[in-house]
Amino acid sequence: LPRLDRCDDVERLRQAVPPPEEPAVAARVEALREQLATVKTLTAAGHLADARALVDSMTTEVEALGYPQLQAELALQRGVVLQAQASYVDAEKELQDAYSLALEHGHESVATDAAAELVAIAGQQAHLVQSEQWGITAMALARRTSPLAVAAALERLGMTSLQQGEYEEARQQFEQVLELRERALPPDDPDIAGALDDVGTALRALARYAEALDYHQRALAIGERAYGAEHPRLATTLENLAVIAQAQGRYEDSLVYARRELSILERALGPDHPSVARSLSVIGGALSRRGDYDQALAIYERALAICSKALGPKHTNTAGM
Repeated sequence: LPRLDRCDDVERLRQAVPPPEEPAVAARVEALREQLATVKTLTAAGHLADARALVDSMTTEVEALGYPQLQAELALQRGVVLQAQASYVDAEKELQDAYSLALEHGHESVATDAAAELVAIAGQQAHLVQSEQWGITAMALARRTSPLAVAAALERLGMTSLQQGEYEEARQQFEQVLELRERALPPDDPDIAGALDDVGTALRALARYAEALDYHQRALAIGERAYGAEHPRLATTLENLAVIAQAQGRYEDSLVYARRELSILERALGPDHPSVARSLSVIGGALSRRGDYDQALAIYERALAICSKALGPKHTNTAGM
């Protein structure tokens, strides 16, 4: 049985995941959680090598403490970092471990986050059936957690709908995400920018370009206020604006957006990341549409080489190059 003095600790009793019995172990767990918060911050800032080094350096001590809830948190953060580095197979294993450990030991928030990330990572590997299955699990867990967790799960499901060509369903899912976040967050929160981008992406897929442009421009304005002009989180918005500019015949505008995105991604992720290939593909599209075929071919060949190496020759992104 646990010590009786735990029953007098109201703050401890209110915690969803109780800390370890031993005070010294509990203190060390909190210190390691602060390091995991630093890992999360580094990842969000695009400092992936630093995030990976820090999370890896914690592994031995976390395992030695024998506190499975912290082990689940570590596996979740390592999976997120690996996913950002495009190490999808390794990331999937870490996230599955995080999900299993968290579910077994009652760490529901980590299980929910891991399931949501597994929706995305299955989609990134073009495993769409698996992505949909994880989406059902993530949504069931999220409904027991918080409206923002529901928004995160819905966002991943929307991405799966997009990949399956279900554009109207994706638009509806992304609109729900935006509504949930606007209720819960300040108007300039970057997560609202992400939801605006998603709605714009679905509208673009439906060929509703003028409406999509408005959403992406709003997202860019929020992102620049939150992060500045050169942050990696602006890359997706810039790509979306570049693609819409192409669809509207504004090829010079498209190149401006896409080259800005490419510069940001190469600095943050290195020259061989799949996101760099996607950016190159957008540039190639603008060049070919304005008749610069030789330049476009060279750009496309570089993008194809990146995708073939990072994702393999049978991935749908590789085929698209």
